[in-house]
Amino acid sequence: MAFPKSSSSLIIAGFFFFILLIHHNTFTQWFPVNSPGTSYTLRSIWFVNSETGYAVGGFIWINNFPNEVIKTTDGGQNWNVIYSENMAIFNQILFTDELTGYLAGGLYAGGNPKLRKTTNSGINWFSIDVSYIIGSFISCSFINSATGYATSSIVIFKTTSGGLNWQFSHADSTPAVRYNFIKFIDANSGFCVGDSGKIIKTTNAGVNWIQLSSGTANTLTSLFFVDVNTGYAVGCMGLLLKLLIQDYPGLM
Repeated sequence: MAFPKSSSSLIIAGFFFFILLIHHNTFTQWFPVNSPGTSYTLRSIWFVNSETGYAVGGFIWINNFPNEVIKTTDGGQNWNVIYSENMAIFNQILFTDELTGYLAGGLYAGGNPKLRKTTNSGINWFSIDVSYIIGSFISCSFINSATGYATSSIVIFKTTSGGLNWQFSHADSTPAVRYNFIKFIDANSGFCVGDSGKIIKTTNAGVNWIQLSSGTANTLTSLFFVDVNTGYAVGCMGLLLKLLIQDYPGLM
């Protein structure tokens, strides 16, 4: 069947518009920015506003290569190294405001934790003594400039002094289960996920922790809550879970 010339032109025009639409949706959702100023593997990133952000990374298997902190002040277009440290593995960088930030991790080839803090937007970093803690810091979450939580292997610690001192909050009864990520969504409510599908929650600022059923034995690595009732967790083997608090009576 032959189409009129005008109809054929419309079909061709529509086809090319469709191709352009696919191209736009496929290639413009995420795009690379300029070289971040380091060739190391970056493991954590944090932005304090739309223009200023930080990232940290390094070689995790070579002890004489530094972990480096890089910073951007133009929305990620340019990055500069602002801090480096040998014999360190920093797993996370986070800020509680535009001035105050933390580097959490541990010693290379060792179980001792490392914690660094800045109070001037990363210009200087000073060491906080956490030698009394066993195991590297894996994940941290601060709800304000004073109060924060951190995981170290199977233990959760809490600080109310801006990281200067840490107290025991919780420990898992299974030594093989590591807590990989902790996140507080308000002053009282926090979640932690880990190996073997572990999900635990506190509703009283870390005084007590309740285990939730995840329905999986896969390792969970991170989670995010859009509000106090709805969250998402990700893990090994492409696992993605949605958590609805109303499914757990007594946790509202």
